[in-house]
Amino acid sequence: MKQWGRVWIVLLATLGPLWAREQPAPRWQEPGALVLQAERRTVADSLPREHRIQGIREANGEHFLIVELASEQRRLEIAVYNLLGKRVATVYQGKASPGVHEYPIPSAGLPNGVYICVVQGDGFRLAQKFVVAH
Repeated sequence: MKQWGRVWIVLLATLGPLWAREQPAPRWQEPGALVLQAERRTVADSLPREHRIQGIREANGEHFLIVELASEQRRLEIAVYNLLGKRVATVYQGKASPGVHEYPIPSAGLPNGVYICVVQGDGFRLAQKFVVAH
């Protein structure tokens, strides 16, 4: 038992100076990092807008899909699938104009569980997972 104590003392004496060294500052604390982040935001803002799902919100037991479309869609289809890949509901089929749209998801007839909402249009496909809990 005394030998292990000596080993620990030797290890601590050897590694102690290594632990005491000053660590370099994390990248986010560097002075130029804030400028780079600000530049990234302006570059991202200047890029063309893309289609995206802003989210799925729940209000009074009903779910609503919020979709942002960058261009006019001649064919837009929104459907809900279970985790086995079976389509359990069709939310919308048709044309859509650019902008932010909100579509009600018919979750009243769905049992509790995890589902995937898929938005498919001209040249893109988006998916968002959501949970139904009554």
